[in-house]
Amino acid sequence: QSTWGLRSPFAPSPAPRSRLAMDSQILPWVLFTVAIVAVFLLSILFVRFLHHKLEDEYLFVTFVCGAAVFLILLLLAVIPVDIYSVSSTRDSHGSARLSPSAIAARMNGVRDFYYVIFGSVLFFAFIALPFVFFFQEERDPDTPDCTRVFETCKFSVVLVVVLVILLVVGGVVTGSSAPTDPTVHDTFAALLATETKGEASLGFAVMCLAVLGALALVSYTATGFAAMPISMVKPSTMVTGLDREDERVTQALLSTKDRQWEIDAKAKGGRRITKKEAEARKTLARSRRQLERRQARVQREKTSCWRRTLVCLRPFEVIFGVVFAILSLFLIIALTLSLVDRARNSTCGYDCGFLLLRPSVPNPYDMLMVTLSRLFPLDYVFMLATTLFVFAATTGALLKIHVRLACCIVARVRRRRTSSQGLVLAVYVMLLALVGFMGLFCTLAPTYASYGSQVYVDATGATKPCSLEAPPAAGCTMTELATFFTRLAIKFPAVGTYFFAMTFVFVAVYLVALLVSFLVTERVSNSESSDSDDFV
Repeated sequence: QSTWGLRSPFAPSPAPRSRLAMDSQILPWVLFTVAIVAVFLLSILFVRFLHHKLEDEYLFVTFVCGAAVFLILLLLAVIPVDIYSVSSTRDSHGSARLSPSAIAARMNGVRDFYYVIFGSVLFFAFIALPFVFFFQEERDPDTPDCTRVFETCKFSVVLVVVLVILLVVGGVVTGSSAPTDPTVHDTFAALLATETKGEASLGFAVMCLAVLGALALVSYTATGFAAMPISMVKPSTMVTGLDREDERVTQALLSTKDRQWEIDAKAKGGRRITKKEAEARKTLARSRRQLERRQARVQREKTSCWRRTLVCLRPFEVIFGVVFAILSLFLIIALTLSLVDRARNSTCGYDCGFLLLRPSVPNPYDMLMVTLSRLFPLDYVFMLATTLFVFAATTGALLKIHVRLACCIVARVRRRRTSSQGLVLAVYVMLLALVGFMGLFCTLAPTYASYGSQVYVDATGATKPCSLEAPPAAGCTMTELATFFTRLAIKFPAVGTYFFAMTFVFVAVYLVALLVSFLVTERVSNSESSDSDDFV
């Protein structure tokens, strides 16, 4: 792939779009409005699914975390609108439908929307979410709210300073110039020349988030791609795991009672018990109370409506698991083909982050999306389905491996039992992963993400898909998404190469996680049924 925007020559010649999709500029925004409602409901569902309802400041934490998830999902939902905006500027014969000024006005609107959302995401990443986290850390019944706010601000101001530094550095540092290679210099120089200081400043800060997001993608999303479908096909731990947990707790409870009975029988028989036995008696009494509470909770869950519903839906879970397994494998194959293409055919290599002028290796996902883009809104639906799958896979990985730092659990993520601090960290991981996925999408579908279904007529009269290889006179319009990430790869080739390498790591982690998911039997974690703290 190229980072980020390239066109597959293997894609079939574009067919005419439907009259409704081509003539109406309202349709994509109507669909986007529907997507906003769906994204809003999903963000609320995600937060309520994880957050412990007995936590202090429940509504405050739920609102901030839900707003953060909503914004990042909204950012992904606008990508198909961006792609439609450029695809609909040309017909199937390569002729322009709009004047250059009309195209510029349309793309300016899309660009402004992107940067407003980018700014909002930076606000939540550096200010809102850290403030909520530190505010919860200062929780103390004896501490007044004003004191908590003051102490929280002392910690939060550090990240505000970091954000300001990133914005200033982005506006001052120009980065590398266009590569000297004559085959790419003019094209890349034209992209850099149109960037404003404000775009450069905001873009640098978002790039730093995307760098961290690549780590979240590799750690969580790649794991979820493999583990989530397999866990859905295997016997459900939510259903069968409760039976195993009930049996385990019952056996532990019987063992504890037997040991208690031995000590009590000795005391009742008139024999003197030792100090060690007295301590053991207290410990066994405490363990018995904990096991009885755990047994009561397991019994409630076994007879709950949720478990009965899961039992009824089990056949559908298996079907969706198979579908998700096929989809994840399909996406991994597409990523691998794009990576091979970039490694073999990039004309500028490291100097431009292994960008491609034109894809040479067929990419099935890219070809599918280009074909669907001529039947708008089918590409919108499939793009949103891909986004939801990435979101679900990341959520599944969070529930399985929790929030970790250097393999150590920092916060436990559990269904309706996640602490406020744990929820903030889980949302932060999700935010980083989805920001990173924006860059990954340009590798996953290079042609579709960069030019949609645009074509142009070359000097010989042949119709070709638009790509970075097209001459300026061809009039091809690049999407704002591809423009953003292509500029970053040109200005900061080390970052572009980093994303390129991390995509290889993503594929490798998927393969390892797939193997582990097949070989390892899933068990109910003790943390799921214990009374241990959610935040470590």
